[in-house]
Amino acid sequence: ILVFRMVRLSTGHGICKISAFAFALYGTWLVSAVNSDFESGHRMGCLAINLMNRLEAKEFIPRVYTSVYAWINIWKEPFQAGLGKCLEGYDAGALSGDTECAVYCLFQYASCALYNCGENLGTLEISVRLYTRRAIQYHQILPAKFLVTLHDLILRLVDSKESSYSLFFDSQEEALYQEGLESDISMCRYILLKRKFHAFFNGDMDAAAQFLEMSSGYPTGPNGRSSHLTLGVVLDGLIAFYFARKHQENEIRWRNIGEDVIDLARQWATSSNWNFANKLYLLEAEYFFLENDETRALAKYEQSIKAARDHRFIHEEGLASERAARFHLHYGRNKEALACLSQTKKCYKSWGAHGLVNYI
Repeated sequence: ILVFRMVRLSTGHGICKISAFAFALYGTWLVSAVNSDFESGHRMGCLAINLMNRLEAKEFIPRVYTSVYAWINIWKEPFQAGLGKCLEGYDAGALSGDTECAVYCLFQYASCALYNCGENLGTLEISVRLYTRRAIQYHQILPAKFLVTLHDLILRLVDSKESSYSLFFDSQEEALYQEGLESDISMCRYILLKRKFHAFFNGDMDAAAQFLEMSSGYPTGPNGRSSHLTLGVVLDGLIAFYFARKHQENEIRWRNIGEDVIDLARQWATSSNWNFANKLYLLEAEYFFLENDETRALAKYEQSIKAARDHRFIHEEGLASERAARFHLHYGRNKEALACLSQTKKCYKSWGAHGLVNYI
């Protein structure tokens, strides 16, 4: 309601510097799950950036950049294109004194770099460790907790024995989760994504399904969707098709979840082929695997692997290769499965995920 009022005042009574932020927020609502109007949202984002530049509203850079590059442009432009802008948003916020949005720019950068872009984990671990310290120094405790959750996942992936929760807050993940239940469910949603991601990539499908069920209680609603939430949805589809293939009494439910995710991924890929084509192909491969359509499943696995490689998503290339290996093993093609697993290890090693290399 506040956003709508800001936009109405701007269009009815004249433009001011804060109008740029109003249009950016309106754009995030347009691309939210209740609308998915990516074209209009993107136009609003471009309007916000242009207006901010014309009015020289530098003090609003971190707020506008967070909205546009972390929530809006991900539906139209490559994930990688927004990373540098998030860091620019941090620099501008640190300079103007908007430390809250400055730190959120760091969080959005780090989250997209890990979950969506597959940036090198060794380099990212050092950066996120520094970002977390800065957040605490700025007394921005909530974004610091998001960064700690992200940093702890990176530590698990690189096979470190450190605990980010102990390192920065002398606490445990479950304590932050329980705190989120009382004060901010977005914290719970982010922790569950981290747990689901780690469980899925390490082959613990029962745990991944449990975290899927838990996270369904925290929908985003009309709020903006950050890039990491899209990967969480894709994982839901992959988990669903895995359990549907078990052909148990809940097969129809799992199948329906998977098919709904394919419908979403198809819509997303239409808007941004770069960001979502490889994910759509992988979901379709798992669907055809469920249908015992070997020919089309294999073609989709190969398309997913190629698209991930071409678009520089090294972690998702590894994931698609690993799922293809399971597909070949199911049909007794051990030689082909071994080749896929070798490619998976190569991808995860390049990503810096030594823990996943050991698992594979």
